[in-house]
Amino acid sequence: GILQYCCLERAQKRITKKRMTTLKDHGDDEVAALYAWSTSGESSEVLSNATSTLCSTHLSLFFQDKVALSIATEASSHPTGLTALYYQPWSWAGGGLGNIAECPIQNCIAGAGIRRDSLTFASLCVVPQCTAHDLAADDFLEVVQRGNIGAADPILGREYTHIVERIAELNDFLGTGWICGDFVVPWTMWPFGYLFFVLAGLLLVGAAFGSFFYHSSSSMSTAHATTITRIGRSEEPKARDRESGLEDSRPFLSEVLNEEQNDTFSCQDEKQPESPLVPHRVDTALKNSNDWGTPFFRAFDFFANYEDLTLQKSKDTVILDGLRVGSLCWIIVGHLIAITGSVAGFSNPKEVYPPSGFLADLPGQLVISSRFAVDTFLIISGFLTFLVLNRKLKRQNHDQRRALHRWISSLPGLLLARVVRILPLYGMCLLFYTQVAPHLGGGPFWYEWLALLRPCHDYGWTNLLFVNNFVPFGIPTTATCFYHSWYLAVDMQLFLLSSGLVFWHQANPLHGKRATAAFWLISLGVSSYLAATRHWSVNTFDGAAVARYDVEAYAKPHVRAQSYLTGVFVAMLLPDRTMRRRSAFTWKHRTVQHFCLAAMLVVTFLPCDGAYDKRACQYQEWPLENDCGSSWSQTQNWTYTSISRTVWCVGIGTLLHLFLGRPAESSAVSFILSWKCWAPLSRLSFAAYLIHPIVICVWKLGNNEKEVFRPITFVMDILAVCVVSYLSALIATLCIEIPFGNVWKLLLTRKSTKEHKQVDWQPLLRVAIEHRPIHYGTLSTADNCNGGSGKG
Repeated sequence: GILQYCCLERAQKRITKKRMTTLKDHGDDEVAALYAWSTSGESSEVLSNATSTLCSTHLSLFFQDKVALSIATEASSHPTGLTALYYQPWSWAGGGLGNIAECPIQNCIAGAGIRRDSLTFASLCVVPQCTAHDLAADDFLEVVQRGNIGAADPILGREYTHIVERIAELNDFLGTGWICGDFVVPWTMWPFGYLFFVLAGLLLVGAAFGSFFYHSSSSMSTAHATTITRIGRSEEPKARDRESGLEDSRPFLSEVLNEEQNDTFSCQDEKQPESPLVPHRVDTALKNSNDWGTPFFRAFDFFANYEDLTLQKSKDTVILDGLRVGSLCWIIVGHLIAITGSVAGFSNPKEVYPPSGFLADLPGQLVISSRFAVDTFLIISGFLTFLVLNRKLKRQNHDQRRALHRWISSLPGLLLARVVRILPLYGMCLLFYTQVAPHLGGGPFWYEWLALLRPCHDYGWTNLLFVNNFVPFGIPTTATCFYHSWYLAVDMQLFLLSSGLVFWHQANPLHGKRATAAFWLISLGVSSYLAATRHWSVNTFDGAAVARYDVEAYAKPHVRAQSYLTGVFVAMLLPDRTMRRRSAFTWKHRTVQHFCLAAMLVVTFLPCDGAYDKRACQYQEWPLENDCGSSWSQTQNWTYTSISRTVWCVGIGTLLHLFLGRPAESSAVSFILSWKCWAPLSRLSFAAYLIHPIVICVWKLGNNEKEVFRPITFVMDILAVCVVSYLSALIATLCIEIPFGNVWKLLLTRKSTKEHKQVDWQPLLRVAIEHRPIHYGTLSTADNCNGGSGKG
């Protein structure tokens, strides 16, 4: 009997194909047919309410086969029903997924849905002639009960029938449905699938030509002109690079995570003329060759780009490397447990969630507080934005325009430079996420890719316009396309504001500082007011309160502005000249440092005192109305929600002001953040941030069982995701980010070469040409102050 069912897979495929054709006949388009497997939500209106004759017939035969019925009953889940779910909504595993590998016929997973928050809770071993739509039919339970009448083993028949009854009851309560077999996302190549593979092919061709054909022929001719110096070699050739200042002004994904702001605190004398803002390797190639192809393919030289990746940088801002790497790893930790818990889920949720699980203790709170790492990136982004723009957009003596006029006229160029530097890598990662990643596996949980891809089909264009944190309005962050990319939108929006503060500060430094402080206070005030009136909560398991915070605040610039403006204000307070002239690190500085660290630790671990004393709330439950979530009063919750980010931002900003420009040995914290091992990793963090959620989804959605949580296993998972993400980021950075940065410079420098003169580019294009993803060959401040003599 088992062999009979196993050999009828082709019949099931014909039924599925017919079902998809029926959906199209109802007027649905291709996308609706793609989601037609779902038996919940909007798809339910076009589904049949009756079980197919083929399914009914083979179910009767199934109950008459004692061996098949015995194995199927053993392999299926044994959920307890609604009572356990209602009283333990977060600590409820649904009885597990049974023994999926033991089922010799077909596994159907209950709890599937097109919503992002669907909960997979049970499995049913059933004949392959029954599709997911048959199991969701109104009369399926009656068909099973009729089949049980003639069961070969009445006890096994009743037990199997009870499993179906309980799963149907839970599915109806949760509003979810079924999926049968190992779900595989169908290919939809046109148009973006073809676009991705064409672009990937062109990148491979460019890398091959640049690395193996042009690299060997150009290495000798450019060696004498290259001023980029490797670590440990002579510092003398670095002076010109130091003066040329090749740092970027991109947002977090290139300016914060990848950028090396090498000349941020240079000590150029005013009498020293500015050097051409052209990388010397590219400049030499342009001058020595009139062939456009040669310098173009050299921009894709894999080996030369790797050399760029391993070069020395200024010691003044070296602590930013440690902050980048540490913050990104912290984000990976938070995303790993969040994605794992929301896709396959845990078979031992009581060991994970409050009130007695891992996340209710101190180590778990460190995981939950990873949201502060995002604010750290915003602080660094604002800090670098001001420093780069303030130096590269210096007001000329003949420019009598007001600050507002200069800002408005500069916005198009600044926006162009910023977008051009972000989109190549961002776009390729987005295409890989939507066109390739969903086809790298399959399994009972793989259907959740459709919930991830549907927002990209409906409004993926918002990502390219950097408005995906507002459009569509009123949805959770996780319901957006490539949902962790909300940061790009927030950073771009805050960049536009901060660029105006740069011009304001140049016109009147005192007024610029006051304006920045005023905007910071406005952000704090607006956040506090909305937290009180909208009853927000940042405690992860506060149900409706934290769900509302996620929709209305988490990815909004008016809430995150205080983080970004903290970095801008710190940059305004630092001296314009060399940071090496700053005062020594005294006991007063150490006292301030210890106070900041203590305050940051308090806001990180304070929720352990009362925020997770009760069971986790469901998304429609409120902590003050239901016996769940935080035990804090409304005033306590409002206070923490309003000022926790503020305390963190002030702490990070103060530490930056204390450490930047001073020797790393001044403090144990700055010494650790300044380790050289962080430098190459920090330059890969842009790509690693974009890639790591793809790695987690491909890995965890391919599971055949729920996760069994153990702390040591979780640590090993973190290491695995970090390693794979950074290795993938290395390839993406060398093949996409750096080459496109070189091509962007070629497009701007070739015009100036043809004119046979040094072109006085507009300041905006000057920022754009220096907007290189990674530039590392620069002097330390001391060497630069000695005129590049190497005596520093």
